Amino acid sequence: MKNSFIVFSIFFILFSCSEDLEDRNVDRKNVTDAPADSFFNLAIKNMSDLLSGITYGADGNPFNTTRILAQQISSVTYNEGATYFSNFAWSNVYMGVLINLEKSSGVVESEMLADESANEVVNRNRLATIEVMKVFTYAKLVESFGNIPYSGALDVNNISPEYDDARTIYEDLLGRLRAAVNNLDTSEASWENDILYAGDVALWKKFGNSLLLQMGMRIADSDPGLAAEVIAGALPGVFTSNEDIAQVEHLSAPPNTNELWTDLAVGNRRDFVGAKPFIDLMNELEDPRRSVFFQDVNGMYVGSPPGEVVSYDSYSRFGLLFYEPTTSVIFLDYATVEFLLAEA
Repeated sequence: MKNSFIVFSIFFILFSCSEDLEDRNVDRKNVTDAPADSFFNLAIKNMSDLLSGITYGADGNPFNTTRILAQQISSVTYNEGATYFSNFAWSNVYMGVLINLEKSSGVVESEMLADESANEVVNRNRLATIEVMKVFTYAKLVESFGNIPYSGALDVNNISPEYDDARTIYEDLLGRLRAAVNNLDTSEASWENDILYAGDVALWKKFGNSLLLQMGMRIADSDPGLAAEVIAGALPGVFTSNEDIAQVEHLSAPPNTNELWTDLAVGNRRDFVGAKPFIDLMNELEDPRRSVFFQDVNGMYVGSPPGEVVSYDSYSRFGLLFYEPTTSVIFLDYATVEFLLAEA
């Protein structure tokens, strides 16, 4: 009897403890849920950093490598980027941008199901702006690298998604973007917190149409029929002034500063200068943008031969504008639209 009592007592204590532990085993310090706009704005900020920063490599910035490959800039110290490219460099685009956009849309959709009284048009606008950013991000990947993981890229259970055909992806992106632009209803609001357009649906619609124009022009030679159709539909709604620019503003103090300032000024990077093919062309044209893009060397703009290890001080480094923490990062601007319209 005594032994039975002891066993029963132990069982009772363990059972009570397990119930108590379930109540206590709650992480009260770290966030387990977040609002949709937090994921949305984080994705935009991360994309801004990836488009502007110059760090590259296994955990770096994939788009900086494209600037090297296009011979706009050159690395005077390291050959990576000019001679080879890391397979892992674009992982931050998927994890830092696309996954956060996917989470944002998931939260919006869950809220729509949970609250039938919520403004459906506002939520549709939010989903449409998320879709515009998804297309923008995927388009930059395809334009930079060709075939990429796409159809299975955001499946967390698929650790090795296949690479989809670039042309097929691009055609799908155009369809998605046209649908997103059509879903944007300017009679209602979208986000209360939006670091790109402050929730202005009309500006998001202009951004979407301007992106359609740009993407349409990208395929003008390979698929002129589709390009003409896309461009014709976009033309009435593109940017009409500098007030429409899609750009991310920055603050003067970390962590919301321009990533290029972080790399150049804070990190004191001394390994990137203008590339000779790019600067020589600008010199021939006496391009007035030279003084913005680069700093002169004894009154001249001098580019480094791509891929060669040379003296940093002998060549034109990034312009002073890029050493400012508050310099904006432009996703798409009015000047680009005007160039595209002139070419179209």
